[in-house]
Amino acid sequence: MDSTDRRERLENRIQAPLNSVITGSFPKLKLAIRDLIQLTPDSSAGPNKTSETIQFTAIVINELDNVLQNMLDIESYNEIVDMVRAMLEQQEKILERTKTEQKQRVLDLFEP
Repeated sequence: MDSTDRRERLENRIQAPLNSVITGSFPKLKLAIRDLIQLTPDSSAGPNKTSETIQFTAIVINELDNVLQNMLDIESYNEIVDMVRAMLEQQEKILERTKTEQKQRVLDLFEP
Protein backbone atom coordinates (compact mmCIF):
# COMPACT_ATOMS: atom_id res chain seq x y z
CA MET A 1 0.00 0.00 0.00
CA ASP A 2 2.79 2.41 0.92
CA SER A 3 4.66 1.79 -2.33
CA THR A 4 1.48 2.41 -4.33
CA ASP A 5 0.97 5.68 -2.49
CA ARG A 6 4.59 6.70 -3.09
CA ARG A 7 4.38 5.81 -6.78
CA GLU A 8 1.20 7.84 -7.22
CA ARG A 9 2.75 10.77 -5.38
CA LEU A 10 5.83 10.62 -7.62
CA GLU A 11 3.73 10.37 -10.76
CA ASN A 12 1.35 13.20 -9.81
CA ARG A 13 3.76 15.62 -8.18
CA ILE A 14 6.98 15.06 -10.16
CA GLN A 15 6.57 13.07 -13.35
CA ALA A 16 3.41 14.80 -14.65
CA PRO A 17 4.66 18.35 -13.94
CA LEU A 18 8.04 17.58 -15.52
CA ASN A 19 6.30 16.18 -18.59
CA SER A 20 4.21 19.34 -18.72
CA VAL A 21 7.35 21.50 -18.67
CA ILE A 22 9.03 19.35 -21.32
CA THR A 23 6.06 19.36 -23.67
CA GLY A 24 4.63 22.81 -22.91
CA SER A 25 6.77 25.61 -21.58
CA PHE A 26 10.24 24.41 -22.54
CA PRO A 27 9.56 24.18 -26.31
CA LYS A 28 8.17 27.73 -26.19
CA LEU A 29 11.31 28.92 -24.44
CA LYS A 30 13.50 27.09 -26.93
CA LEU A 31 11.65 28.70 -29.83
CA ALA A 32 11.87 32.15 -28.24
CA ILE A 33 15.63 31.74 -27.75
CA ARG A 34 16.05 30.58 -31.34
CA ASP A 35 14.08 33.59 -32.59
CA LEU A 36 16.14 35.91 -30.41
CA ILE A 37 19.41 34.47 -31.70
CA GLN A 38 18.30 34.91 -35.31
CA LEU A 39 17.57 38.63 -34.92
CA THR A 40 19.94 41.04 -36.55
CA PRO A 41 21.74 43.47 -34.22
CA ASP A 42 19.76 46.44 -35.52
CA SER A 43 16.36 44.74 -35.40
CA SER A 44 13.55 46.76 -33.88
CA ALA A 45 11.97 43.52 -32.61
CA GLY A 46 14.95 42.92 -30.30
CA PRO A 47 13.47 44.41 -27.11
CA ASN A 48 10.14 42.64 -27.56
CA LYS A 49 11.79 39.29 -28.34
CA THR A 50 14.11 39.71 -25.36
CA SER A 51 11.18 40.46 -23.06
CA GLU A 52 9.28 37.46 -24.41
CA THR A 53 12.28 35.19 -23.88
CA ILE A 54 12.69 36.45 -20.31
CA GLN A 55 9.02 35.71 -19.62
CA PHE A 56 9.30 32.16 -20.95
CA THR A 57 12.49 31.67 -18.95
CA ALA A 58 10.73 32.83 -15.77
CA ILE A 59 7.82 30.47 -16.44
CA VAL A 60 10.12 27.47 -16.94
CA ILE A 61 12.16 28.34 -13.84
CA ASN A 62 8.98 28.72 -11.78
CA GLU A 63 7.57 25.39 -12.98
CA LEU A 64 10.87 23.60 -12.30
CA ASP A 65 11.07 25.21 -8.86
CA ASN A 66 7.57 23.88 -8.08
CA VAL A 67 8.73 20.39 -9.06
CA LEU A 68 11.80 20.81 -6.85
CA GLN A 69 9.64 21.83 -3.89
CA ASN A 70 7.46 18.76 -4.46
CA MET A 71 10.58 16.60 -4.55
CA LEU A 72 11.76 18.06 -1.25
CA ASP A 73 8.31 17.51 0.31
CA ILE A 74 8.29 13.90 -0.85
CA GLU A 75 11.82 13.39 0.45
CA SER A 76 10.72 14.70 3.86
CA TYR A 77 7.65 12.46 3.77
CA ASN A 78 9.80 9.43 2.93
CA GLU A 79 12.18 10.25 5.78
CA ILE A 80 9.24 10.41 8.20
CA VAL A 81 7.87 7.10 6.92
CA ASP A 82 11.31 5.51 7.37
CA MET A 83 11.56 6.86 10.94
CA VAL A 84 8.11 5.50 11.82
CA ARG A 85 9.05 2.12 10.36
CA ALA A 86 12.22 2.05 12.46
CA MET A 87 10.23 2.93 15.57
CA LEU A 88 7.73 0.16 14.84
CA GLU A 89 10.55 -2.34 14.37
CA GLN A 90 12.10 -1.28 17.68
CA GLN A 91 8.74 -1.58 19.38
CA GLU A 92 8.30 -5.09 17.98
CA LYS A 93 11.74 -6.13 19.24
CA ILE A 94 11.02 -4.73 22.70
CA LEU A 95 7.69 -6.55 22.78
CA GLU A 96 9.39 -9.83 21.84
CA ARG A 97 12.05 -9.37 24.53
CA THR A 98 9.38 -8.55 27.09
CA LYS A 99 7.47 -11.73 26.23
CA THR A 100 10.65 -13.78 26.49
CA GLU A 101 11.51 -12.28 29.88
CA GLN A 102 7.97 -12.88 31.16
CA LYS A 103 8.14 -16.54 30.11
CA GLN A 104 11.53 -16.88 31.80
CA ARG A 105 10.19 -15.36 35.03
CA VAL A 106 7.26 -17.77 35.06
CA LEU A 107 9.65 -20.69 34.51
CA ASP A 108 11.93 -19.37 37.27
CA LEU A 109 8.99 -19.44 39.68
CA PHE A 110 8.52 -23.18 39.17
CA GLU A 111 12.17 -24.14 39.46
CA PRO A 112 13.26 -25.51 42.88
